[in-house]
Amino acid sequence: MVVGVRDYHHFDAYLDALDTDIYSQPPDAGHTLWASQAIKWLAEIVEDRGTVLDVGCGQGFCKNLFERAGWGWQGVTRGEDFTVAKENDRPVYDMDMTFLGFEDQTFDMIFARHVLEHSPFPLLTLMEWHRVARKHLMLVAPAPEHWGTRGLNHYMVLQKSHIEWLLERSGWRVIARDDFTNKHGAYIMTLKREDIETAKQTDEVVVEHRFVCERSEPVVR
Repeated sequence: MVVGVRDYHHFDAYLDALDTDIYSQPPDAGHTLWASQAIKWLAEIVEDRGTVLDVGCGQGFCKNLFERAGWGWQGVTRGEDFTVAKENDRPVYDMDMTFLGFEDQTFDMIFARHVLEHSPFPLLTLMEWHRVARKHLMLVAPAPEHWGTRGLNHYMVLQKSHIEWLLERSGWRVIARDDFTNKHGAYIMTLKREDIETAKQTDEVVVEHRFVCERSEPVVR
């Protein structure tokens, strides 16, 4: 029997199989410092505060960072991290980041840090975030030059130019860019003391790409 091209029976089975790749991401000092610095930069660009949906929020370690900056925070996470976040009274939802159970334009901003690489289909994921957001997206994506292209639950560690095209194609206009490198003070501070001098002598490498975007119209060309 030939099935229709929009029959998602097998598609659902593939996604269920990928659930076994999900792993817990407890907060650590390094990622908290980097996220804090990124959110501070974001606050300098986006003056109006509102609601933010932290997609792939882990155990909700960015909640206090956003609330101190004036945003109302909610998160989306999966697996063990969801359980821990709920135990810590974080306002989180157990949802797939590409299939969010919210009405159109529910949140003023989507925040996604080290998340898009976990999507098997990043364009569709960005389109879903576009649907749910009213105004802005902040995307922080790991650079393959630093992290490599392989890892558990890492399906799309993309080059900067590819990310920019997917943002444009899905309806996000980039209004600010920043490349966080291994020479940044917030990166150096996370190293062990004995590794700092060696790191200072190495070539500069981008660690993560940061984009602040406005909701726009998808570009097809």
